[in-house]
Amino acid sequence: MAFRPTQAYRLTGAAAEVLPLYEQIACLVMAEAFRIPPEALAAVRVAENGPAGSEFGVLSLPEIDTYGEECRVAAESIRNNISRFTAAHGHSPYVGDRLTLVFFQFMARRWAPPGAANDPGHLNEHWPGNVFTIYRATGIAPLGPAPEAPPAVTPSAAVAPTTARA
Repeated sequence: MAFRPTQAYRLTGAAAEVLPLYEQIACLVMAEAFRIPPEALAAVRVAENGPAGSEFGVLSLPEIDTYGEECRVAAESIRNNISRFTAAHGHSPYVGDRLTLVFFQFMARRWAPPGAANDPGHLNEHWPGNVFTIYRATGIAPLGPAPEAPPAVTPSAAVAPTTARA
């Protein structure tokens, strides 16, 4: 989903309830750069819920250890998986403007494969469903107009200093 970069947006719903505004903005900006749905990127972030340096669950690249790098790699992976899905299935992973559960199941084969060495608790089995549930419950909305500035004080409206001395 592409949105107008001249308009300020925010996430709504599930991801907005969890992510601080600066993370929402990072997801929106990175999603626009990679032309992917920001709700998908935010859903991966919320589902992974990794510690600092692993917020998006990028474990296969140990040199990636900052929020911005993690966000970029996750966005790039979503974009690449959209392309891979389309090539493999002969159709888009979207229904309308929303990604499908089948897409997240496809992506999980690379991003969170069940039985991976770094998944001793078998949490990856639930990754597609968890991400899709968060994704479906997340949206975007305009931030709305900027708050109005207070009215300017003009010299005629200001209180004139007194010149009389006691």
